[in-house]
Order: sequence, then C-alpha cells, then structure tokens
Amino acid sequence: MERYIRSSRRLPQPRYSPSPLYRLMWRCWLETPVKRPSFADIRQCISGMLERVQLRLGTVKFAADIGAVASED
Repeated sequence: MERYIRSSRRLPQPRYSPSPLYRLMWRCWLETPVKRPSFADIRQCISGMLERVQLRLGTVKFAADIGAVASED
C-alpha cells in the first residue's frame, strides 16, 4: 500500500462523488503532510459545499456549519 501511495496512485473518483469533494480528498492524500489541508480547512471546504447544495435546493440555512448540521439529527 505504501508503494502504491508513494507512486502517486490514488483511488479513482467514486461515481457519484462531486468533483469538489474528490479534489478535497485528493489534497488530503498528498504525501507531504504540510501540503495537506488542516481539519479547519476541511471543515470550511465541506461547509461551503453544503451551503452551495442548500442554495441550489432552496433550503439554505445562513452560516451553514458542519457542526450545527451534524447536531440537528
């Protein structure tokens, strides 16, 4: 597995995965840790994706926040 990752090979984008999410996943797999996004960056990115989906669906909640959404269930 280590050789697979070190050769820059990664899992392909899942069929129904949005491209922005896959790009974020790809950044998380970068070999150099300092080039990977922080948890705060990941949270901000996913929150932005969620807000854009909510805007398209007409269900936007202002200041969409992953923590707030997760705790609503």
